Amino acid sequence: MTNEAIIFDARLKLMKDGKIGSTGRIIVIEDGEGNKTQMPEPEEIHTYTAWQKLGFQVKRGQKAIDKFQIWKHTVKKAEKEDEEDKENMFMVTSSFFSQSQVEVANVKN
Repeated sequence: MTNEAIIFDARLKLMKDGKIGSTGRIIVIEDGEGNKTQMPEPEEIHTYTAWQKLGFQVKRGQKAIDKFQIWKHTVKKAEKEDEEDKENMFMVTSSFFSQSQVEVANVKN
């Protein structure tokens, strides 16, 4: 399962549990048998770092809306020229924040 799928499943569960809201848009989900269902799109969730990369800052004092495991990719550079870089994938527990917990970051010039 990809990080995108893991996070989307978590968003659906959090919305069902009433921990996050909807974006107001309707999405169509198709299961493995081709059955389609319309439902509200869950509010975005991201890690602290991902929100920063998107230009937002988690509001002071906010606690993570959820914590769950996602994949992390690392690359260890080769020590010698004749060796190849070593890539590794492993699961890490990450903290996620909802869109209602962030604000536009102050840009300092």
